Amino acid sequence: MRKIALFLSTLLVVLWIGTSPLEVSASSQQPDEEVLAESALLINTDTHQVVYAINSQERMYPASITKIMTAVVLLESVEDLDATTATASPAAIDVLEGTDSSVAGIQAGDTFTMRQLLYAMMIPSGNDAANVIADALGPGIPAFVEKMNAKAQELGLKNTHFANAHGLFDEQHYTTAEDIAVLAQYAMENDTFQEVVTQTEYLLPATEVSEARLLTTTNQMMQAGSVYYRDYVHGIKTGYLPEAGRCVVSTASQDGYNYLCVVLGAPTDDASGESYGYNMAFFDTIHLYDWAFENFANVTLLQPETDTFQAALEYGRNQDTIQLVPQEGLTAFLPTDVAEEDLEQILHLSQDPLVAPIQAGDVVGSIEFRLDGESVGQVSLVAAEGVERDQWAYFADRVQQALEPLWVKVVLVLVVLLLVTGLAMAFRNRIKKRKRSRSSSRRRPL
Repeated sequence: MRKIALFLSTLLVVLWIGTSPLEVSASSQQPDEEVLAESALLINTDTHQVVYAINSQERMYPASITKIMTAVVLLESVEDLDATTATASPAAIDVLEGTDSSVAGIQAGDTFTMRQLLYAMMIPSGNDAANVIADALGPGIPAFVEKMNAKAQELGLKNTHFANAHGLFDEQHYTTAEDIAVLAQYAMENDTFQEVVTQTEYLLPATEVSEARLLTTTNQMMQAGSVYYRDYVHGIKTGYLPEAGRCVVSTASQDGYNYLCVVLGAPTDDASGESYGYNMAFFDTIHLYDWAFENFANVTLLQPETDTFQAALEYGRNQDTIQLVPQEGLTAFLPTDVAEEDLEQILHLSQDPLVAPIQAGDVVGSIEFRLDGESVGQVSLVAAEGVERDQWAYFADRVQQALEPLWVKVVLVLVVLLLVTGLAMAFRNRIKKRKRSRSSSRRRPL
């Protein structure tokens, strides 16, 4: 069952990629405040519509955002997270010495379950936990990285390549905001992943080597009391490297609206070289979410009970138009300042004009709405009434159409000429016959 569920989950994301909104231009509306990050992407996950994008296809260094993929490979490689353990090897731990990277305090000889290692990797962004996971499941870190790249290909992440499991800088370790958006949405479909990344704390138990310790999330947007705190933010992962800048991937839900935001390459210093003193990736994310929640909403465009359209009709008995209604209601996710006159309505009919007979409920076309030339919604139209065919009008029109081609007219002229010629010859022959008959009567003796 687990394999079937995994297959269906993968299929859904692949289908989502195939119709991905990431190919669609972002909204013409722009945030009130400037986004400082080099690359950013904001998606409404209810509609998969891109709300904001900047350099979303540019290759960027992901830093610890990498760990989303590490977690995905872990979750799809291990059947029982609590029954599967790994012991930290000196090689997995020592390689991080001197990197000044984020760790969970794991020491060589520590043994943890895969669930504990998952928490240690995702909540405090432990590079040591990532290495222990990769070393155990590869087996060996290089083999695990190969699995990460294979998964990236499976998900259609065309501009992503991994060189390690934790995200430390490597020129061959890169991705894009669009690829990360696909990966993050895929990962959040896993209940365990979602549970882990939405926690703010986790108590890592003691081992024979290390004492128990409380791990705290690096995502301060989820920490009450933080200047960045927003109660609508849930997960997912932060990252930082001098080469990558500040990075964060998160989701947000408020008033029934759901978003995914990717921010990569947010600066640490302003244009003059002065340190901001704040995490600008968090501020960029908050500004984008607040702007989206305030300026976008689901708008009802059509209601089948009240909205009607008329279309021209041919061969209808006693009528030359027909009433059409939407097959279902239509709602579109739009900027709140869009007026009715800003939307272009385009009627797509199966035939123009429509042709009787038509039964009530027959699908005869669709109505499409466009904003700034871009489609924002489309729904089928059905006949609101049945219309019988006027057989005489239909027959007359068929005859007229049959006579329209030039070759038909030429043939008819020739036929008429032949008939006239035939009749003329018959008439002439009849006259000759009568004359012969009279002549014969005069010569007959008395």
